[in-house]
Amino acid sequence: MENSYFLKILFLEDNLADARLTDILLSEAALFQYELTHVVRMKDALEKIRSNTYDIFLSDLHVPDSNGIETVETIVREAPNQPFIITTGLEDDQLAINAMKMGAQDFIISNHSNNKQLARILLYNHIRIQREVKN
Repeated sequence: MENSYFLKILFLEDNLADARLTDILLSEAALFQYELTHVVRMKDALEKIRSNTYDIFLSDLHVPDSNGIETVETIVREAPNQPFIITTGLEDDQLAINAMKMGAQDFIISNHSNNKQLARILLYNHIRIQREVKN
């Protein structure tokens, strides 16, 4: 497959090992080229969103300055046009449904994803969002 896509990804994740693993999984999948910007706190993510353009915002739900559905609420309120995907270790169907209703594009249980699955979710959501913007 030709790497015809380049994605700028902002990743809010307080676990450095998880952030590094995500970077490795994406690089091994080789479905697209990317630039991954990693931040640990919501305040840093919001600063990045305000000063840069990203194709996808990948976010854990639990970081030092934001927790659970509050994370989703903050993203929706502060960056309403920023497409984002939640990645978490929590298997909470109700939380996932609520997050999707609030505006998340997808909800990934991080310990169940592999490199191709994660990369496909990011790429497919990017393509879907681009198509919606054009229409």
